[in-house]
Amino acid sequence: MKKILILIVILFVAGLPSLQAQTNLKMLSEARQFSPSIDGASPSFEEKNFFDLNSKYSKALILSVLVPGAGQVYLGNNLKGTGITVAFWGAAVTAMLAQNNFLGREDRIKLLTTEYKNSGTYTLAERYYTDILFEKGNRDNDYKRRNLFNIITAVLYVYNIADILFLTEDLSADDVLGQISTDIRYDAAHLGTNNIVELKIYLP
Repeated sequence: MKKILILIVILFVAGLPSLQAQTNLKMLSEARQFSPSIDGASPSFEEKNFFDLNSKYSKALILSVLVPGAGQVYLGNNLKGTGITVAFWGAAVTAMLAQNNFLGREDRIKLLTTEYKNSGTYTLAERYYTDILFEKGNRDNDYKRRNLFNIITAVLYVYNIADILFLTEDLSADDVLGQISTDIRYDAAHLGTNNIVELKIYLP
């Protein structure tokens, strides 16, 4: 009886590594179905298949071109996508506000210059001159701020596209956009010397 129990224990212990290996393999296979890049290696540019409209990466690229960060969110990288969106629009709005302030300062300087030329006393002229210098300083600051945030906005937009092309992995479980079917039809009708090509894209 003891020999039988010992034999059972030996067989059980010997079979544990094989059972554990099979369990790990099954878990890894299921995880890869959820995320193709679970092994830590990002899919290559060719594997992302940007030329196929039904590829999730091509849809993500289109979304990021239209709204920076949207493609990252679509692929399940919510934190990164939200950060890109907030940073991009924050920089863009700051640049627009700086441009608006710059134009306002310009108008203010023109008005003060006119008042300065028409001032009748030295005291009044000196006050206008001081105001002009103050507004010019603010205008120059707005000009620099506008240029800086224009550059930041452009850099964020380029990074947003490059991130989709080379860095972002697909972490989403489902394709919320579904399939996109295309119907390309060549019409033999002629208008002068021009042929007509009709492209229809059916969105889900």
